Amino acid sequence: MTYMLLVLSCTLLRSAALTVGLCEVCGNKSCRKLKSDKTLRMFKDLVQPYDLEVQSVGCIGNCGAGPNVRCGATVYPGVVSPATVAAICSIEHGVEIPDSVIESYESFVSGLALKKGAAVLKFTEALFCDDLADFPKARASYLLARSEANLDVSKKSLAAQKDALLACRTDPKSARVWWALRDTLKSAGKPYSALTALLGLVMNVRDAPARKAAISDAEKLCRKSNKLDHPMCLLVKEFTS
Repeated sequence: MTYMLLVLSCTLLRSAALTVGLCEVCGNKSCRKLKSDKTLRMFKDLVQPYDLEVQSVGCIGNCGAGPNVRCGATVYPGVVSPATVAAICSIEHGVEIPDSVIESYESFVSGLALKKGAAVLKFTEALFCDDLADFPKARASYLLARSEANLDVSKKSLAAQKDALLACRTDPKSARVWWALRDTLKSAGKPYSALTALLGLVMNVRDAPARKAAISDAEKLCRKSNKLDHPMCLLVKEFTS
């Protein structure tokens, strides 16, 4: 029930818009092989306080030199580091991402190459950044990564559950945080708390396909539990009726 209260209290953290622009990250096959999904994640995490749109697009040329990013008429090849993302945002849109945030993101990226305890330490180091309050998507990424690293240590890790829940409170409009909380709670053998995470997604995320997928998954969890009269399953039924 504690999880339910926390889910219902989640609110969207808003930041003041500072500038306007568009950057496109190539999502075609060649760039995907070169981890363009991570480049897209970096942009989304680092430009949130600014009115800068980032989207994945089809091939923009220069294949093999990716991940490629296009801002206006300029294509930037090999965009793989937070510092490069920051430089592009500065050159193209006048966005000045704080050095402290770039350094924290570099710690986060280096932690992704580590395992278990070593990774947890790196993600914790990244979270110590004082300027991170203005970058909730980046903070949510750090928390989710630390949660996953703690799960590698123990599937019932309370620290992993706490970090996943904090990620939901930090970036509640993002579907990824609710799915991560759902997976963490399910791994810990808490199916009804996992249902709360799915309902949290339905209540906080605008994306229709994500909401539909969450409701479908919630119904499956209820059927699998064989306790359709459980309060959480009855609540799921209300959302589908």
